[in-house]
Amino acid sequence: MRSNVTRHLVDTSGNRVENIAENISSQLFEKNGHVEWFSLALDESTDVSDTAQVLIYIRGVDKSYEVHEELLDMYSIHGTTTGRDIFKGVEMAINQKNLRWKNLKCITTDGGKT
Repeated sequence: MRSNVTRHLVDTSGNRVENIAENISSQLFEKNGHVEWFSLALDESTDVSDTAQVLIYIRGVDKSYEVHEELLDMYSIHGTTTGRDIFKGVEMAINQKNLRWKNLKCITTDGGKT
């Protein structure tokens, strides 16, 4: 009985986290659709399972010069990590959020060799 309750709680909280993440992502998508200019900050680190985790932060300015800063995306890279792998993730995030490449003004990285 207890394992069924525990499993149900884990499933329920997992679903809730996914719903919250989807809601935050949709809000961010709505904001980014109005961003005139933006810059990205990339941070890559390796977790305990030796998998590269890449975080992409966005800072954007809208038409009224209001600045927005958010986590744009996070993704994992398994195996070796190259600059090409990181670029593919950035490209996918920019395209999924319908951002315009011509409005990207700066990219900052953590100085990794890739």
